Amino acid sequence: LIPGDQAESLDLSAPEAAAWLQSTLIAFMEKSGAGGFSWDHDIFAGPNNLHYAQWRAWMGICRALRLRFPDIVMDHRDTSHIWGPWYQFAGSYPEPIASDENPETYGVQVPSLHTDHVAANNMRAANWKYSVQSLLPASRIPGFMFHQVERSDPNGTVPCKFGNPCYNLNQRDFDFQGYRYSVISNVATAGLNSVVTMLPARDEQEFALFPKEDVAFIRDWLSFTDANIGALARAAPIPTLSQPNLWGQVDGWHAMDTKDEGFVFLFNPTFAKRNVTLPIDEAVGVSNASAGSSWTVEELYPNRGQPRGSWTHGAHVTLELYGADALALRLTKKASHSTAAVTPVLTRGASGKSVRVPWSARPASAQACAGLAYTDEVDISFAGTPIEHGMPISSTPVPPTFSGGWF
Repeated sequence: LIPGDQAESLDLSAPEAAAWLQSTLIAFMEKSGAGGFSWDHDIFAGPNNLHYAQWRAWMGICRALRLRFPDIVMDHRDTSHIWGPWYQFAGSYPEPIASDENPETYGVQVPSLHTDHVAANNMRAANWKYSVQSLLPASRIPGFMFHQVERSDPNGTVPCKFGNPCYNLNQRDFDFQGYRYSVISNVATAGLNSVVTMLPARDEQEFALFPKEDVAFIRDWLSFTDANIGALARAAPIPTLSQPNLWGQVDGWHAMDTKDEGFVFLFNPTFAKRNVTLPIDEAVGVSNASAGSSWTVEELYPNRGQPRGSWTHGAHVTLELYGADALALRLTKKASHSTAAVTPVLTRGASGKSVRVPWSARPASAQACAGLAYTDEVDISFAGTPIEHGMPISSTPVPPTFSGGWF
């Protein structure tokens, strides 16, 4: 043991200490049947000249656990991502959001009224770096769904610590209006490692009153990750879009399987609507082996099941995103040179919005007479006044060049 500021710390550079910790962890797994561990803080203690030996000992412990329990989950925290790629041989994934999880620690990079939006934007920024700069595969990138409750009051007081009196800080603060954006961010960037940071069950009443439709939404998307492992294992950022949180521009990820079918996820962290143009090629995970192919596009979020027309390899597609919202799309490859008639489409959408659907209102023979191929499409507009996410509260529209201040 090495003396510390508040307590003594275990010195893993001592072989007998490392052997004791390894045998204790293995015994705990065997007796409890646990699925794994969450490692918090770090494994270093004492002077710097001991740290390399401590690091080597810890890598050996993680490796022994992985060999003994191949399916173990090891949730690494506290800057584990800076230890280099070697820990990847044993660990499950690096530290979620690459920082302390408390909101007061990482701050607000893009203004938002939703705590879950702030956490989700921060997670996507960290996962972009994990993927692009650290070259981590999708199987090693961690999620961060919902938000962790702050450990202190707004005035900075922490109950029961530093001489402060104890009182209940367990306020219900599940972000009902913002959590869906967080779920989609987790699925898009870390679908193979969904880390749930809050359970809305501080008491029996909160658990009992949690809306069934919200339970269903979360379960459906967690089931989605299980059903689409092949595509999510190849997830990566869309390189033609911005790095997340860089001036509040649209960012996105793709997840395509080996058949060039899968998903596109887009995120708009700002309150203003944004348009984004995507090339339908390797930028969205579609290989050149699909040159000449086209895809049927279906919206999964926010309007599940809404047709979004068809995309062709090599084309450029412009999409509109609501303010402070996400867009999830499924791409299904069309059969080559199909001449079958298109089944009539029933669709739905938001008031005042337009969708593009296959033109199947007429029989195939009538379309042929009009000189139109069966793949032709039409835009359908829904009646009513548009009601969108993140609408302005004034009648003055936000200028496209607005970057802060008054308008």
